[in-house]
Amino acid sequence: MKIKLNAQVLSENNEKIGELKKVVIDPLTNEVSHVVVEKGFWFREDKLVPVDMVEMSAEDKVRIRTTRQELEELPDFKEKQYFLLTDYWSDDQESGAGYSTPYVMYPYMMAGTEIGLPEPPAVMRRSKMNIPDSSVVIEEGVKVIGLEGKQVGKVEKVIWDATSDHITHILISKGWLFNKEKLVPIEWIKQMGDQHISLLVDSRIVEQLPDYPQGIVE
Repeated sequence: MKIKLNAQVLSENNEKIGELKKVVIDPLTNEVSHVVVEKGFWFREDKLVPVDMVEMSAEDKVRIRTTRQELEELPDFKEKQYFLLTDYWSDDQESGAGYSTPYVMYPYMMAGTEIGLPEPPAVMRRSKMNIPDSSVVIEEGVKVIGLEGKQVGKVEKVIWDATSDHITHILISKGWLFNKEKLVPIEWIKQMGDQHISLLVDSRIVEQLPDYPQGIVE
């Protein structure tokens, strides 16, 4: 199964519902657990879709075995969490409990100067990804670094075995050292991260790989 990141996502009724923006991977097993469908007209937040709901329609199209309405019920990729500032700040300075109320220092303020400061928000928001902490999120454009520390390209496609849901290759777009696309086997990957992927081989070895699509994997 070859999935192009940014591929169009269709429902089981062939309804256009978004784009596949990210792939969630367990870096220890190279297993794909989820894909992320980008928010858009139908969804206000990116949706986290289990990989067993994904089937291929074409290289640039992905079909999800569910309806758009059912997809709306899936968890968001990022969960928004709200908390009160009073959970973190306290006016109880005598006892030393908590923290004092935050204030802002303005430079060059003269003694006796009055200035109206805005009230801090009562509620703050933060986001947390709805995936295990050990997972890695791969998206288009993630840098691929050779053993000698040079960038050899950027991720364009993720290729995995549809029967086992394990990654077999990543397709690298043209990089600093060559003008062709290359299929890099998963065995050559030393470490996966959200910001970059490190290889066990140097750039010279990558250059010797057959150019895509001659090096295509079915």
